[in-house]
Amino acid sequence: FLVLVKGAAAGAVAGAIAIPFKKKQKMYPAVFSAAILAPLTNTTIYIIGMMTIFQGTWLADADKTGGVFVTALLIIGMAIVNFIIELIINIVLAPSAVRIIEAVKKSKLV
Repeated sequence: FLVLVKGAAAGAVAGAIAIPFKKKQKMYPAVFSAAILAPLTNTTIYIIGMMTIFQGTWLADADKTGGVFVTALLIIGMAIVNFIIELIINIVLAPSAVRIIEAVKKSKLV
């Protein structure tokens, strides 16, 4: 459920922020803002979900890993590392996405 919600929210936020730019025919700001906001939304909802919905699960295992603080730090740390990797990939691939969008528009397939 958490994965579905965070994925849908990331897509909705990215799409919502890109719409005003798209209407002004500014594809680069639309794609780059979506590329930044999607992983930010995804990671934020994941961390909130892990700290609230799944708190009982990771608290039960906290004694095995060195305590609540260490376990929470591991969850947040791994989420931040994932966020950084996802953000870098999105930003690197954003210009390619713009070129694909423009090529599809020119081909009149859409």
